[in-house]
Amino acid sequence: MHHLPRGTVTLLFTDIEGSTHLREHYSEVLAECRSLLRTAFHACGDHEVDTQEDAFFVAFARATDAVSAAIAAQRILASQSWHEGVAMRVRMGLHTGEPYLAADGYVGLDVHRAARIMNAGYGSQILLSQTTCDLVEHALPEGASLRDLGAHRLKDLEYPNHLYQLVTSGLPADFPPLKTLDSSTHNLPVQLTPLIGREQALAARGAVAVTAEPQAPVPIKSPPTYPDGLTTREGEVLHLLAQGLTDAQIAEQLIISPRTVNTHLTAIYGKIQVSSRSAATRYAIEHHVL
Repeated sequence: MHHLPRGTVTLLFTDIEGSTHLREHYSEVLAECRSLLRTAFHACGDHEVDTQEDAFFVAFARATDAVSAAIAAQRILASQSWHEGVAMRVRMGLHTGEPYLAADGYVGLDVHRAARIMNAGYGSQILLSQTTCDLVEHALPEGASLRDLGAHRLKDLEYPNHLYQLVTSGLPADFPPLKTLDSSTHNLPVQLTPLIGREQALAARGAVAVTAEPQAPVPIKSPPTYPDGLTTREGEVLHLLAQGLTDAQIAEQLIISPRTVNTHLTAIYGKIQVSSRSAATRYAIEHHVL
């Protein structure tokens, strides 16, 4: 995997929506789809990381190239005539970060984030993270624009992620609500008022009496311990850094000043002997500070 770019890269995940409906033509259609996607990605300077069944994982040194590749791929798929009128709809998710490059490819939270962003979308939809949006919003291809979809909670990610849809002329632009943890799983109304303090009123109406049960004492938890002499606060800062938060976001989460965050980072870098955020993230992953 030495051919993969290092440092800041844009990760692109793709997946065919409802690929099981292809049935007896699955192998043939899948091979054709892969060929078309590779053609579009290679033309924009991609680096193929992994391919499994109907999913692609590719990386780009430039966020603008990743966006161009996604648009080109969707256009090629939309213009193709498929077997028995089958519509080949591929969902795509893009995120820019500094993933750790291991012997067998990229690892780390940036990879998970890009994959979860893709999973939130629908076939023919292209979703971008806030980081990718910031890098491309003033350099979009002609006919393309960004639609703000707001902040969403994604599976296995601690904090909400602001997502954007890449809208392009000639391609579908309207989709159902994103498939995120914010999506309602039922249509039952939420009970806004607790029953606490209403025992007499309920009893007067013939309701079952509500009695308060004695509460078991809550055990006091010891603060977590961190390697290499990191203090509890330094461990919290490193944890948030590894989640992809900026200094300002870390300060907001911990209710401290950005200057204090910077002071903690200086101490952290010295204790764990690193000099960059990507190296600190790698340390956090390897030492389970997540």
